[in-house]
Amino acid sequence: MLVSNRAFSLIELIVAVSILLIMLTIGMPYLSKYVRKYGIKQETSQIFSDLVAQRYKSITTGDNYGVMFNTNSYILFKFKDTNYNLIFNGAQEMIDTVVKNVKYKILKKTGNGYVGASNDVVIFDKNGVARNRNWGFGSFTVKVNSPGISSIRYNCVVISAERIKEAKCQ
Repeated sequence: MLVSNRAFSLIELIVAVSILLIMLTIGMPYLSKYVRKYGIKQETSQIFSDLVAQRYKSITTGDNYGVMFNTNSYILFKFKDTNYNLIFNGAQEMIDTVVKNVKYKILKKTGNGYVGASNDVVIFDKNGVARNRNWGFGSFTVKVNSPGISSIRYNCVVISAERIKEAKCQ
Protein backbone atom coordinates (compact mmCIF):
# COMPACT_ATOMS: atom_id res chain seq x y z
CA MET A 1 0.00 0.00 0.00
CA LEU A 2 1.34 3.43 -1.03
CA VAL A 3 1.11 6.39 1.33
CA SER A 4 1.06 9.84 -0.30
CA ASN A 5 2.73 12.70 1.50
CA ARG A 6 0.66 15.82 0.67
CA ALA A 7 2.07 18.33 3.15
CA PHE A 8 4.18 21.38 2.28
CA SER A 9 7.77 21.37 3.23
CA LEU A 10 9.14 24.25 5.28
CA ILE A 11 11.15 25.53 2.29
CA GLU A 12 8.06 25.58 0.03
CA LEU A 13 6.13 27.51 2.66
CA ILE A 14 8.95 30.08 3.09
CA VAL A 15 9.20 30.56 -0.69
CA ALA A 16 5.43 31.09 -1.02
CA VAL A 17 5.35 33.59 1.84
CA SER A 18 8.38 35.41 0.42
CA ILE A 19 6.72 35.75 -2.98
CA LEU A 20 3.58 37.15 -1.34
CA LEU A 21 5.60 39.67 0.68
CA ILE A 22 7.47 40.83 -2.43
CA MET A 23 4.18 41.30 -4.29
CA LEU A 24 2.69 43.25 -1.38
CA THR A 25 5.79 45.45 -1.12
CA ILE A 26 5.59 46.31 -4.81
CA GLY A 27 1.80 46.82 -4.77
CA MET A 28 1.39 48.92 -1.61
CA PRO A 29 2.23 52.32 -3.15
CA TYR A 30 -0.26 51.70 -5.96
CA LEU A 31 -2.94 50.58 -3.51
CA SER A 32 -2.32 53.61 -1.30
CA LYS A 33 -2.62 55.97 -4.27
CA TYR A 34 -5.81 54.25 -5.42
CA VAL A 35 -7.37 54.58 -1.96
CA ARG A 36 -6.55 58.33 -1.86
CA LYS A 37 -7.95 58.84 -5.38
CA TYR A 38 -11.14 57.04 -4.38
CA GLY A 39 -11.42 59.17 -1.23
CA ILE A 40 -11.01 62.40 -3.19
CA LYS A 41 -13.60 61.30 -5.75
CA GLN A 42 -15.99 60.31 -2.97
CA GLU A 43 -15.64 63.66 -1.17
CA THR A 44 -16.02 65.59 -4.43
CA SER A 45 -19.21 63.67 -5.20
CA GLN A 46 -20.52 64.33 -1.68
CA ILE A 47 -19.91 68.08 -2.01
CA PHE A 48 -21.59 68.06 -5.43
CA SER A 49 -24.60 66.17 -4.05
CA ASP A 50 -24.94 68.50 -1.08
CA LEU A 51 -24.81 71.57 -3.34
CA VAL A 52 -27.48 70.13 -5.63
CA ALA A 53 -29.62 69.27 -2.59
CA GLN A 54 -29.30 72.81 -1.20
CA ARG A 55 -30.24 74.23 -4.59
CA TYR A 56 -33.22 71.89 -4.83
CA LYS A 57 -34.40 72.90 -1.34
CA SER A 58 -34.24 76.57 -2.28
CA ILE A 59 -36.35 75.99 -5.40
CA THR A 60 -38.95 73.78 -3.72
CA THR A 61 -39.38 75.76 -0.50
CA GLY A 62 -38.87 79.30 -1.77
CA ASP A 63 -36.26 79.94 0.93
CA ASN A 64 -32.56 80.70 0.51
CA TYR A 65 -30.08 77.92 1.28
CA GLY A 66 -26.32 78.05 1.27
CA VAL A 67 -23.00 76.33 1.76
CA MET A 68 -19.99 77.80 3.55
CA PHE A 69 -16.63 76.25 2.67
CA ASN A 70 -13.60 76.05 4.94
CA THR A 71 -10.38 74.14 4.37
CA ASN A 72 -11.34 71.09 6.45
CA SER A 73 -15.14 71.27 6.45
CA TYR A 74 -18.21 72.81 4.93
CA ILE A 75 -21.50 73.92 6.46
CA LEU A 76 -24.95 73.47 4.95
CA PHE A 77 -27.43 76.07 6.16
CA LYS A 78 -30.64 77.95 5.58
CA PHE A 79 -29.98 81.65 4.97
CA LYS A 80 -32.14 83.94 7.08
CA ASP A 81 -31.46 87.53 5.98
CA THR A 82 -32.08 89.15 9.37
CA ASN A 83 -31.51 92.74 8.24
CA TYR A 84 -33.03 92.31 4.75
CA ASN A 85 -30.04 93.71 2.88
CA LEU A 86 -29.42 90.62 0.71
CA ILE A 87 -25.86 90.36 2.02
CA PHE A 88 -24.57 87.40 4.00
CA ASN A 89 -23.34 88.86 7.28
CA GLY A 90 -22.04 85.70 8.93
CA ALA A 91 -23.08 82.97 11.31
CA GLN A 92 -25.97 84.96 12.82
CA GLU A 93 -27.83 84.53 9.51
CA MET A 94 -27.32 80.75 9.35
CA ILE A 95 -30.05 78.49 10.69
CA ASP A 96 -30.53 74.71 10.53
CA THR A 97 -26.78 74.21 10.08
CA VAL A 98 -25.15 70.88 9.31
CA VAL A 99 -21.35 70.65 9.49
CA LYS A 100 -19.63 68.18 7.17
CA ASN A 101 -15.98 67.43 7.92
CA VAL A 102 -13.71 66.28 5.10
CA LYS A 103 -10.53 64.21 5.09
CA TYR A 104 -8.88 66.08 2.23
CA LYS A 105 -8.41 69.85 1.96
CA ILE A 106 -10.98 72.03 0.23
CA LEU A 107 -9.41 74.70 -1.95
CA LYS A 108 -10.99 77.55 -3.89
CA LYS A 109 -9.87 78.88 -7.24
CA THR A 110 -8.45 82.37 -7.39
CA GLY A 111 -6.67 84.29 -10.10
CA ASN A 112 -3.32 82.94 -8.85
CA GLY A 113 -4.31 79.28 -8.55
CA TYR A 114 -5.88 77.42 -5.65
CA VAL A 115 -5.82 78.49 -2.01
CA GLY A 116 -7.46 77.12 1.11
CA ALA A 117 -11.15 77.91 1.39
CA SER A 118 -11.94 80.23 4.27
CA ASN A 119 -15.57 81.08 5.01
CA ASP A 120 -16.37 81.16 1.29
CA VAL A 121 -20.12 81.17 0.78
CA VAL A 122 -22.49 80.11 -2.00
CA ILE A 123 -26.16 80.97 -1.45
CA PHE A 124 -29.01 79.72 -3.63
CA ASP A 125 -31.93 82.13 -3.97
CA LYS A 126 -35.55 80.97 -4.24
CA ASN A 127 -35.07 80.37 -7.97
CA GLY A 128 -32.01 78.18 -7.42
CA VAL A 129 -29.57 80.80 -8.74
CA ALA A 130 -26.15 80.64 -7.08
CA ARG A 131 -24.98 83.87 -5.51
CA ASN A 132 -21.99 85.01 -3.51
CA ARG A 133 -22.07 86.57 -0.04
CA ASN A 134 -22.87 90.02 -1.54
CA TRP A 135 -25.74 88.57 -3.58
CA GLY A 136 -23.80 88.98 -6.81
CA PHE A 137 -23.36 86.45 -9.60
CA GLY A 138 -20.14 84.78 -10.58
CA SER A 139 -18.57 81.37 -10.79
CA PHE A 140 -17.00 79.59 -7.89
CA THR A 141 -14.72 76.52 -8.09
CA VAL A 142 -14.07 74.18 -5.18
CA LYS A 143 -11.27 71.62 -5.39
CA VAL A 144 -10.76 68.59 -3.17
CA ASN A 145 -7.01 68.20 -2.88
CA SER A 146 -4.42 65.67 -1.77
CA PRO A 147 -0.73 66.32 -2.43
CA GLY A 148 0.77 64.03 -5.06
CA ILE A 149 -2.56 63.08 -6.63
CA SER A 150 -3.29 64.86 -9.88
CA SER A 151 -4.80 62.44 -12.38
CA ILE A 152 -8.34 62.21 -11.07
CA ARG A 153 -11.24 62.46 -13.46
CA TYR A 154 -13.39 64.65 -11.19
CA ASN A 155 -11.86 66.52 -8.25
CA CYS A 156 -13.54 69.93 -8.65
CA VAL A 157 -17.05 71.26 -8.32
CA VAL A 158 -17.78 74.30 -10.48
CA ILE A 159 -20.70 76.45 -9.37
CA SER A 160 -22.03 79.12 -11.70
CA ALA A 161 -25.24 81.11 -11.44
CA GLU A 162 -27.27 78.52 -13.32
CA ARG A 163 -25.29 75.28 -13.09
CA ILE A 164 -23.37 72.98 -10.75
CA LYS A 165 -21.04 70.42 -12.30
CA GLU A 166 -18.17 68.12 -11.42
CA ALA A 167 -15.01 68.75 -13.43
CA LYS A 168 -11.32 67.94 -13.60
CA CYS A 169 -9.10 70.67 -12.21
CA GLN A 170 -5.75 71.59 -13.64
